[in-house]
Amino acid sequence: PMTDSKVLRFVREITQRKKNESEIKKLTLAIEQSPVAIIITDLNGNLDYMSPAFLKMTGYSHDELYGKPIGMIKSGLTDREVYIELWKAITSGQNFQTEWRNKRKSGEIFWENISITPILDEQGKIKNYLAVKQDITDRKNYEEEIIQLNQNLERRIQERTKELENSNLELELARNEADTANQAKSEFLS
Repeated sequence: PMTDSKVLRFVREITQRKKNESEIKKLTLAIEQSPVAIIITDLNGNLDYMSPAFLKMTGYSHDELYGKPIGMIKSGLTDREVYIELWKAITSGQNFQTEWRNKRKSGEIFWENISITPILDEQGKIKNYLAVKQDITDRKNYEEEIIQLNQNLERRIQERTKELENSNLELELARNEADTANQAKSEFLS
């Protein structure tokens, strides 16, 4: 109130802000419910954000990982050259994608498909890195099982082929013996 008969009123249009907040809530819910793991790191690879799927995949809690280097989950089974290639790509603003093995809190090794994208600020400078990860351990295990089955099948085919060749050889010998016996019989009768 300015006086008994006058009131000063400020009105601010917040429709766009409300739309933006609604969109952010929707996207946050989608990320939180996604079975795909999503992380955001700073420029040094320290964890700023981890989706629930990432925490479930690694077995760590948020407090155990927040602010720590993502390298905590390295398995030691990936060539150093892959990491050099990774940093070269993402620090130059390019996306990087690969499959590699990492380690859960329990020590169990798991395969993941990972795609890393630099996040740029308004001036186009890299401010964070976004990684989208998917546990592909089951797929890799199935692929390995299929390879083993194929190798076993090829071995069995080779064994069976060898057996058939031996059987054919025995049949050929038996046929030759029968021909010889038949010829001897014909000679005897004549």
